[in-house]
Amino acid sequence: METFFVACPSGHQVPVSINHSDAPVQCPQCDGMLEAGMPRTSLSDTGAMRILEASELAPPAPKSATASRPCPICRTPVSEASAACAHCQTYLASPPDFLRDLA
Repeated sequence: METFFVACPSGHQVPVSINHSDAPVQCPQCDGMLEAGMPRTSLSDTGAMRILEASELAPPAPKSATASRPCPICRTPVSEASAACAHCQTYLASPPDFLRDLA
């Protein structure tokens, strides 16, 4: 049997069976009565559009063409703006100043 939890007016967590969610529930700790109702779930933008029967969702934004270079280790194309290869995690940028000072 599935259950969900509802907070009573005093803040106690009260377990409620999904089958009995329409009936008033009594908190076992403070004897307060509360209306449980069904648990609410979050709704994504896509889910809202499907509910509204949107015939077509907006296409994803096109990827901008960026300059790339091959990784010296695995030869995977890496963006010029990237500091590390996404495939083999090789660090490609120049070392930070504090590391050069240590040498």
